[in-house]
Amino acid sequence: MSIPHLVFRLSALAAVAALALGGAGCSSGPELPKGGPQTLAMGAVAPLSGPNALVGRSLQRGLELGAADVNAAGGVNGKPVALAVLDSQSDIIEGGKAIQRWRDRNVPILLLAEPSLAAYFATDLGDAPQLVGFMSDYVPVPTLTPKNGVRIFLNGDQEGRLIENYLAAAGINKAAVLYVGTLAGKSQAQYMAFLLHGDYIGVYEDAYTATETDYRLLAEYMPRENAEAIVLAGYGREYPTILAAFDHAGWNGLVLGYVGQDTLAGLSGQTGLASKLLFPVPEFVINPRGTPEGRAFADEYRAKYGEDPDLPAAYGYDNVRILALAAQDANSFDPQKIRAAYLALNTYAGAAGTYTIKHDGDTEMPLLLVDGNGQLAPPPAKPQLPPEISHVNMPGQLGPSFQGVFTPPAKKAAPAGNTTATPTPAAPSP
Repeated sequence: MSIPHLVFRLSALAAVAALALGGAGCSSGPELPKGGPQTLAMGAVAPLSGPNALVGRSLQRGLELGAADVNAAGGVNGKPVALAVLDSQSDIIEGGKAIQRWRDRNVPILLLAEPSLAAYFATDLGDAPQLVGFMSDYVPVPTLTPKNGVRIFLNGDQEGRLIENYLAAAGINKAAVLYVGTLAGKSQAQYMAFLLHGDYIGVYEDAYTATETDYRLLAEYMPRENAEAIVLAGYGREYPTILAAFDHAGWNGLVLGYVGQDTLAGLSGQTGLASKLLFPVPEFVINPRGTPEGRAFADEYRAKYGEDPDLPAAYGYDNVRILALAAQDANSFDPQKIRAAYLALNTYAGAAGTYTIKHDGDTEMPLLLVDGNGQLAPPPAKPQLPPEISHVNMPGQLGPSFQGVFTPPAKKAAPAGNTTATPTPAAPSP
């Protein structure tokens, strides 16, 4: 089974390269650093304006604080880190221009500090000479860029496993993966369906539009499909409206979030289903002072910016520091040597948590399941009966936005999976 991903190779990408040298929207600003033997240049792209600017500001602060700390400690073998952040304006085309500017500067390290941008351009950067740091949780980007990609960020596969295991322990037979009816939403839902691959879950899915009416129609339809849990694929901004609609419809099943990096703050203090929403996070989200590294980072961030750091800031900080350490161990600014030294680290205790570095450049870290108010989710009640076996189907043909018609994909035979129950034989083809 191939891994779905959010890489749309549209003809517009060709236009990005053609427009890149124009620099529109990428700011004139100070001279950008360029790769060279005396400076470890890191070029980052983040949404400093537009709808994602709040997250972009945190990422920028973390990146810059990480570079400042590396340099204050003597740099990389006595040579400074030069980091600059270009604004993607929360836009794919403008982000593409910024990426091209960094490629033109021959920086050895390119950090894509915006999840959607990282996922969108992953395949196109597979042959880039830079080491590319993807800050994206729902796409396994190192597998798309096996020679030059790393991800020092929350691992979407881990999120899927945690949700999957919780559903299995609760004896859930059918879970609905719900998402906003956009290209990004569709990709997130497809990836989530891939992650929930246990043969004890049947996934039903459809697109819906971002209106409370459509949410209520969908919520009222879920019981008729015997769905016992919904998994929301998205970044959290639409969660309150969705959950209010499901509350209104009297939904009694489990609700789990996915890739909700900024969900916790947005739902803090909520009631109803919003307070019961479960989603996976690193310990940093509920306790940024939980480790010595987390305490030191939180104190420094608060002293400089007058507020507590969030998770994106911690990830930005860790990305710079881990890659600078790898460059020091490699005693080189060559991207491939830095990547090899990064893989050799095996583990790293960072601000966001302790990373385990995998052989493909990805990372994992301990995750917790919390509710919408940041409290640890209790273990699920043990089911009275074992879950019936049904194969998770990849999302099939998608119609227009949900209009009261919900068509689950056809069921397939269950593969050999991670359950000890005996699979039900597939019905013979007519």
